[in-house]
Amino acid sequence: MRLAELTKEDAPRMRQLMRKYADLPMDFADAALVRVAERESLRTVFTLDCSDFRVYFPLHIRAFRLLPP
Repeated sequence: MRLAELTKEDAPRMRQLMRKYADLPMDFADAALVRVAERESLRTVFTLDCSDFRVYFPLHIRAFRLLPP
């Protein structure tokens, strides 16, 4: 496991994601996790918020593999 840093370059995409999923609403933490996954080409994410993460569609894959299942 490693911690991923957010940079100022991540902010525009995070804002875009939060606007796209405003009806859920997507919070900052979810936007950060989706953005880091896109940036790092990650397919699997650990989240206890599975209902929302089944709806989020990252740019690099069709859907996340969620842990725990």
